[in-house]
Amino acid sequence: MNKKIQILQKIEAFRGIAPSDLESILDFGKFVQFKNRAVVIKEDEPGHHIYFVVKGRAMVYKTSDDGKIKSLSIVNEGELFGEMAIITNLPRSASVKAIGPLTLLKLDAVNFKKLLKDNSSIAMSVLASLCQRLQDTNKHIEVLFYQSVPERTVKALVMLASSKGSVKTRRRRLVLTQQELAELVGSAREVVNRTLQILKRDGMLVLKKGAIEIPDLNKLKEYKIN
Repeated sequence: MNKKIQILQKIEAFRGIAPSDLESILDFGKFVQFKNRAVVIKEDEPGHHIYFVVKGRAMVYKTSDDGKIKSLSIVNEGELFGEMAIITNLPRSASVKAIGPLTLLKLDAVNFKKLLKDNSSIAMSVLASLCQRLQDTNKHIEVLFYQSVPERTVKALVMLASSKGSVKTRRRRLVLTQQELAELVGSAREVVNRTLQILKRDGMLVLKKGAIEIPDLNKLKEYKIN
């Protein structure tokens, strides 16, 4: 089987789709790569493409008037982003940037809409993605309201390390700066840094330049921080 077809079959929206239909997607789709922290789409720009994550992770975020970044969600392998602007015909509601090296399948709006019209299973998968995005946002808001910064920091690290883009071993390495982690947690970098120092002291992680290593993910999941 074509290697690119096998890649598409791992994308959640394309599971169960016949190889012949996947071939047609390859005819108008394009694989694109982005370096760590590269911006893929910008808030308020018109939406001409949708993106499916083939390898890596991306962060969805908004930028306030004073330049502060607020993370909304993480998009993992097999998931998609950029669909809302195409479906609603409105400008992008948020920006998206790479967290580590990122490979995407890029489809233009015209062909994507045709794909939804011709294949109900893909349309349902996209709808499920929208519902999941809303659910994730609601959970994120709940965490911001009811959990402390240290608790949110641990939860964010576990979530990132447990994602589909992570290697399935107990030891994990996250290509992530402390500033990016702070944006995801919804706090200042200095506050998050104090939590990371506690986790480092207790042997839960190792801090590297531009990365965070977690020796044992299972221990971090069970870790309780005050």
